[in-house]
Amino acid sequence: MIPNLALGIMPSGLVARIDGFAIGLLDLARVGELPVTKSEHTLLGETHLNAFLALGPQRHREIYEALYQLRVRNPDRLWSIGQPIEKAPIQLGLAPGDFVDFYASRHHAARCARLTGNADLLPEAWDWMPLAYHGRTAGIVGSNAKINRPSGWMNGRTGWALQASRMLDYEMELGFVMRHSTEPGEQLTVNDFDDAVFGAVLVIDWSARDLQGNEAKPLGPFHSKAFATQVGHWIVPLEVLARCSEPADDLRPKGRRPAKGNIYDIRFEAMLKSRKGQSAVAGSANLKDMGWTPAEMMAHLTQSGAPVRSGDLFATGTISGPGRDETGCLLERFAEGTAPLMVGDEQRHYLADGDKLSVTAHMQKDGQSIAFDTLHGSIAASQTHREPSR
Repeated sequence: MIPNLALGIMPSGLVARIDGFAIGLLDLARVGELPVTKSEHTLLGETHLNAFLALGPQRHREIYEALYQLRVRNPDRLWSIGQPIEKAPIQLGLAPGDFVDFYASRHHAARCARLTGNADLLPEAWDWMPLAYHGRTAGIVGSNAKINRPSGWMNGRTGWALQASRMLDYEMELGFVMRHSTEPGEQLTVNDFDDAVFGAVLVIDWSARDLQGNEAKPLGPFHSKAFATQVGHWIVPLEVLARCSEPADDLRPKGRRPAKGNIYDIRFEAMLKSRKGQSAVAGSANLKDMGWTPAEMMAHLTQSGAPVRSGDLFATGTISGPGRDETGCLLERFAEGTAPLMVGDEQRHYLADGDKLSVTAHMQKDGQSIAFDTLHGSIAASQTHREPSR
């Protein structure tokens, strides 16, 4: 298996990231270096990954093996067909029908509970099932995106009014892409994870905390989350992630539902750059400190018999750790009683217009570093919003 393999999309179709190059799979097929059927030849030229995802795990692994053998046998052939990553026009290749966002970090959930005056009291259901909400796929954007500050209804000094959010936040997460579709009533189990899930991708869940406070009860997030969810362009296959997986022991207290599946040792970092050009680390954490495994989240998607489709996306929720500085969003700094984030000589409680946020994630195994792409989001002022006619 190629250790740093990732899949993405360019205007010309599906590409593989190999050793710093973007290699067009359709180009390889045209010169006879990638054996594919006629129908597969067509889907390699599509500008989204959904049809490729539906090929299934066996065919994917055959393609990975063919790429590996070509890299060993004739690497110059690969490089002559590809182009350097930094010059490749990689674009968002996911087109999920559904997006589900989990709330799987115990540390994040406990800090949020403290902010609502519940000390360390988590929802009773938290240790028995991974909690989640259903997102809106129309709000999914790729890297280097402009994030417009959302507006919503808030109760101020003069009463309820439609106004721009003053508490814009980020949440660094990891998303998982389904390759398996199910029928209504069919259930997936933790043991299905390796075949049912294709790979992982970076996610930023942009969040308006003041709007979220009004929406949290009774139905949960709506406009506070729906305006933008940012997704990386490169998907790292599960077969690559397996190199940094480890058993999930003691994720939850004794007497609660025991953990199943593996967790991944992946380090995340968010960097904030102000309009002045000053920078600071906004947050960092490790995925291995989550309270639920990705396999448990996937199984929960179909617990009720609800179907999933190839290309559907689910994300972990905010990735946080036990340390005071292991936070995955700005909101958590308040729960820890930490001073506002200093970005040079500027203070940040929440994100300001003109700020630029970058999220990275990497794995280190056997002396080799495996990296996701970097997500870049630029905060723009709220667009003009008019109160609906009555």
